[in-house]
Amino acid sequence: MSLMELTRFPIDALKIDRALTREMQSDKAISDIVEVIIAMAQKMKFKVIAEGIENARQLEKLQKLGCELGQGYYFSQPMDENAALAFMRKASASVRSNRAGAG
Repeated sequence: MSLMELTRFPIDALKIDRALTREMQSDKAISDIVEVIIAMAQKMKFKVIAEGIENARQLEKLQKLGCELGQGYYFSQPMDENAALAFMRKASASVRSNRAGAG
């Protein structure tokens, strides 16, 4: 896909491929590409989703660059629908509990 397509389709998010996420720690050129993708997405008011986050260093780097969303084994192993719903319910209850304790 051409970058021109970003202006032609109803796109609201860009996804950073897991290969880029994996290599950005050890390859400066890849890190620069990830930085440019995030900056471009922010300029265009797109969300940014990084695939393949496997460790805290990757997450920290992406957050410093302004990446808003991520997915990968760092957060959870793949799960079926029932397990995902249970996971989300537990996380939601934890957030509600933390908010109640903060108030």
